Amino acid sequence: MKILISVLFTTLGAFAAQAISLTGVLEKNVQGSFITFNYGSQKYQVSSLPGEVTDSIAKMESGDTFIGNGQIDENKKTVLITSLDYVGLKKMLGLWYSGGSVMDFTSFTDLSVYPFNTHPLILNLDKTDIRYSVAPFRGNQWAVFLSSRNSTLFGTLEFEGTEAILRVFNSETGNASSTMRLIRWKK
Repeated sequence: MKILISVLFTTLGAFAAQAISLTGVLEKNVQGSFITFNYGSQKYQVSSLPGEVTDSIAKMESGDTFIGNGQIDENKKTVLITSLDYVGLKKMLGLWYSGGSVMDFTSFTDLSVYPFNTHPLILNLDKTDIRYSVAPFRGNQWAVFLSSRNSTLFGTLEFEGTEAILRVFNSETGNASSTMRLIRWKK
């Protein structure tokens, strides 16, 4: 029994030691999905185990970034992604408007919200700066965490063509407290 436990811990330790933190940029083409890591220019072909990670990678596009864990095979130039913790969605960057405000996603983590004054063509320059992060979620949705000086909110984000639906949930009830249809600002 002691030998079996020893072999089990040794085997599990070897698997755990191989998993490393990964940060990179996704590129998709007809040959498949590839990752370029922030510390180099070498491309690695992506593989993942069936399930949520594979589904999330399928939803991502070229130019999206990610932070996760996985295993790199230097000989085959492949990477097995075992988890995705955060993603940066390139199509989210830029200006969007919804109802009474303009939202400027300036980076994969920074968002500025500019409310309209009473006249819809006059922009109120009293902006609210928000930190946000996006993580994989079920179906076509992404989980979104929004943090300002006063609070942190949880929501979901779902893309529908050139629009996106952002639902923010009440942390006490779990019910959607607001739903915003975001429309990309045309340049």
